[in-house]
Amino acid sequence: EILKPVVVPRRFIKNRNIRTTEIIFGASSDSEIPEDLLAEPQTSILDVHGKNYIQDTSFDPSKLIQSDKFGVAPSNTILTITYRVNTIQNVNLRVGQLTSLGEYNMEFSDIVSLDPVKVNEVVNSLEVDNEEPIIGDIDIPDSDELRHRIRDTFATQNRAVTQQDYESFIYQMPPRFGAIKRCRIMRDDDSLKRNLNLYLISEDQFGTLTETNDIVKNNVKTWLQKNKMINDTIDILNARVINLTIDFVAVGSLERTKFEILSAAYERLQQRFKRLPDIGEPFFITDIYKELRNVEGILDVTDVKIGKKRGDVLERTYSDVSFSLEKLTSADGRFIEMPKNVIYEIRYPEFDIKGVIV
Repeated sequence: EILKPVVVPRRFIKNRNIRTTEIIFGASSDSEIPEDLLAEPQTSILDVHGKNYIQDTSFDPSKLIQSDKFGVAPSNTILTITYRVNTIQNVNLRVGQLTSLGEYNMEFSDIVSLDPVKVNEVVNSLEVDNEEPIIGDIDIPDSDELRHRIRDTFATQNRAVTQQDYESFIYQMPPRFGAIKRCRIMRDDDSLKRNLNLYLISEDQFGTLTETNDIVKNNVKTWLQKNKMINDTIDILNARVINLTIDFVAVGSLERTKFEILSAAYERLQQRFKRLPDIGEPFFITDIYKELRNVEGILDVTDVKIGKKRGDVLERTYSDVSFSLEKLTSADGRFIEMPKNVIYEIRYPEFDIKGVIV
């Protein structure tokens, strides 16, 4: 036998799951390499039937080594895998919060000929800062939200036509490009053409709502290009946030202490408003009565008042959107109507929900 060196492909793919990353190597062996090394050139040229133009016969030479296998799998060797992992559950940061460095490499062209003192000064002078907030990470959706998204995704059929189609595709965008907490798309009534307004809102490092930055907006725009209708033009805008407060008065049972009843009421309302509404969804005051009456120990709810918070209050930052609760509240006082580009939020439930048990 004659020994000849042959360059063989040694490729692999990565499958990322929620908790693990798998590296899958090829299934070929040394004996199969002569048959699996090169692909036929004609398979690299796309022959489109029914077209009246001349097919371009140019192709990428790298396609000649593409096959249905990845080449030779590693054997009797040691694999060194270098990876980066994030150990922080929430990577969102406010402006100026990123100030420390972990590991970094700084290279000099000829460090031997340089003054060590000046080299250390240069290395120690390295600083880092974020001029814009780092957002895009959101909490894992709960079962109710997943059920809602799956139902919308089932009817899309890989094209964006209706409002549910567009919103479903935005939620399907891979997390590495940024995540959107809530979105809503609707027809622009002021436009003569078929222009659509897309309202987005994201989440900051504390889990509260914040404006979506330009990078995530551009990623959403690019993500929608492959599925949107060709005649649709989309303007991506920021949804506006209004912060509400809740004050209630309830009648408690004599069999339990007022402190126990009040604590259970706080816990139930905080759990109720933990899930954020959709953009433009009304705030139903009747839901508060319903939730409180289901609390063990509460006999009746006599009064519920909805307030608003704006700006900086006691070292807590609220939205600066100006609004009138009187104009938004319905005539019968059952709900608060939200404009189409507005989403409400109980920003600090432990402070913004107050009650009295009588």
